[in-house]
Amino acid sequence: MTHRPQDTVGINADLLTVGELLEVPELRLVLVAGQAGVARPVRWTHATELVDPAAYLRGRELVLTLGSALVDDTACARFAAALRSSGVSAIAFGLDDVLPRAPAALREQCDRWELPLLEVPRSVPFLTISEYVAERLVAHRTAGLSRDVDERLAGSLLDLVWSDIATTAALDAQLAACGAARCSWWRCPRSPPCPRWSARCSWAAATTCCGSWSTGRMRRRALGPGRPPV
Repeated sequence: MTHRPQDTVGINADLLTVGELLEVPELRLVLVAGQAGVARPVRWTHATELVDPAAYLRGRELVLTLGSALVDDTACARFAAALRSSGVSAIAFGLDDVLPRAPAALREQCDRWELPLLEVPRSVPFLTISEYVAERLVAHRTAGLSRDVDERLAGSLLDLVWSDIATTAALDAQLAACGAARCSWWRCPRSPPCPRWSARCSWAAATTCCGSWSTGRMRRRALGPGRPPV
């Protein structure tokens, strides 16, 4: 079985982590093993009762299980090894009258592989956990799309300012919308000030902007290849 390390799965590091899930009061999750792995991000949930569900996993899932197939120590070892090799972030083990605690063999294997094992109380349905993770994922992606739109609009405004069509005030407003502080305007060496050079200097001074590739591209375009007019 080939081990797929966590850092090879192309998921944004800003996602929900196992440790953050443990802090959600309504989920009432309890960490019982694998504490060293709580910083792992969770991108999705997957419910399974298979001993080896590797074929259905892509990495960084929170695997939900009632442990119906974990009938002995060998099954627990196979299950933990399969999840570890698939790059799973954590296991959420649902408790019931038959299994009021996660099996000791599974806790031992999760500690061995630094795979967080969370006990889920009977009063918390797996659906509640899945909905929470899905809602966080949607919020994360929506925020990224909104920021990208704001940055592209700021780039378009920069082109218009450069062409003396839009005002620098419009650019300032859009920079604020995409998370930048209001520009500290640099003084143009000309008197009266040159509007184009003021715009290019103000963009360079907006050092608190988000710093994405599109912002960097706009900054390079604003500064241009030559020296400022004097």
